[in-house]
Amino acid sequence: TGTSRGDRLEQSAWRECARAGVPSLALLDSWVNYSLRFRRGAAWELPDRIAVMDGLARRDMLEEGFDRRRLAVTGPADPGPGAARGGGRLLRRFGESRFFTTFLGQPFRRSGAWLEMGFDEEDAARGVARALEPFAARLIIRLHPKNRLSDFASSGGKRALPSGWDDVLGADAVVGVNSAVLLDSLCLGIPTLAFEPRRLRRGSVLVRRRVIPVARSAAALRGLLRKVLLHPSFRRGLARRREKFVSSRASGGRKLERLCAELAGPGGGRRN
Repeated sequence: TGTSRGDRLEQSAWRECARAGVPSLALLDSWVNYSLRFRRGAAWELPDRIAVMDGLARRDMLEEGFDRRRLAVTGPADPGPGAARGGGRLLRRFGESRFFTTFLGQPFRRSGAWLEMGFDEEDAARGVARALEPFAARLIIRLHPKNRLSDFASSGGKRALPSGWDDVLGADAVVGVNSAVLLDSLCLGIPTLAFEPRRLRRGSVLVRRRVIPVARSAAALRGLLRKVLLHPSFRRGLARRREKFVSSRASGGRKLERLCAELAGPGGGRRN
């Protein structure tokens, strides 16, 4: 389930399933936006069961008021798009430059999240641009489907709509706030960093579990980028962290199969 495109389509499907007596299942793939995925205003819009990645996701969801009977920890469904490609690089699409850094855009201002966070997507992108100033680097901004080109008008980066994974696979480093694509980038083997101009109450799980480094200022991010771009030993250290995290989250296919069998059995696992 997701919130990027057609984010109410799933909720409509769950309602239709309930009317038809058909059991429904949502499969989570990221540690963000739990309530946003399952609420319409103040009202819950829930499937019969929700398969979650791990105990951390389940604990966070319980804190947000989810019914524990609907939650089942099954493990992650997929280690990330194209992970089998082993982090290979595609041909550059953005002209000649020594380094390419991709910033993952998000619609913080349009969603109102910036009011709690204290910064928006353009503030973060400007911070990344400042951090890159000492390097011969090109900044590519991968727009979230809910972003508009105008959201980053003063950031100084080349803005690109997500079309495939060239802007991630072709990057020397990927930087984001708490984007779900941070996990994808990590699993694809790209050096991945988090940037939080102000500490988030609940940021990316990759930061909370110290899988990826986090910078709280443009100066700190500049230091991390220097290590990523210029020091192979630092990149190898990041790769070891990635391998440990990914190997500890092997596919939860069998647990998911059992959950599907439960839903398909007598009573269908219906939750009122």
